Amino acid sequence: MTRKIMLMLTFFSIGLCEEIGSVFVSYSLFPCDANYSPDLTNTSIPKPERYMFENGPGVSFGFILPVNLPIVKANYKVRAAYHEVTLDRYWSNNWYYVSASNVFLIGHDVSMFQNKLHLLPQIGLGLIYENIYPSWGSGYVYNLVFADYSIRIGSPKLTHVDLLINLEDGVAKSQCFHSPDKRLHFSLVLKI
Repeated sequence: MTRKIMLMLTFFSIGLCEEIGSVFVSYSLFPCDANYSPDLTNTSIPKPERYMFENGPGVSFGFILPVNLPIVKANYKVRAAYHEVTLDRYWSNNWYYVSASNVFLIGHDVSMFQNKLHLLPQIGLGLIYENIYPSWGSGYVYNLVFADYSIRIGSPKLTHVDLLINLEDGVAKSQCFHSPDKRLHFSLVLKI
């Protein structure tokens, strides 16, 4: 019963908003350091005395749904991401990150330069579910609670396209060594 009521309230609040929602595609950066190097002691891959991870850029995509709240501009954002990590110098083995996240964001619109630029700074709290693996079928699954700091940039001349920049900063995680604490995304947002 509670699920049905929550679902009805969500669809009702979305229906009262001006736009249906947005989809986005992102260029994602996950800074790499020793804080989330995988623990290789329980794998069949031999562990060198010292190793270094090199992160290349990742890609992500998702959707944003508006939520009708008084005074503030609220959104619900869902993202799926893929990211590759290479063990430098010692191994040719690659590790991969596949993740899904959701976050509830609130903020307020700001108009600048005589309404030629619209900014929407938002902050929110979300949850990431992630798998890091050296080959499909093995690896580690964990989750991360994160704070999301976003700014959405738009122009009245480009009514269906915005730029979204957001930083995800980890608050608490289920495992100590695998999850990156910070993630940076540059997204092209298409309004529906």
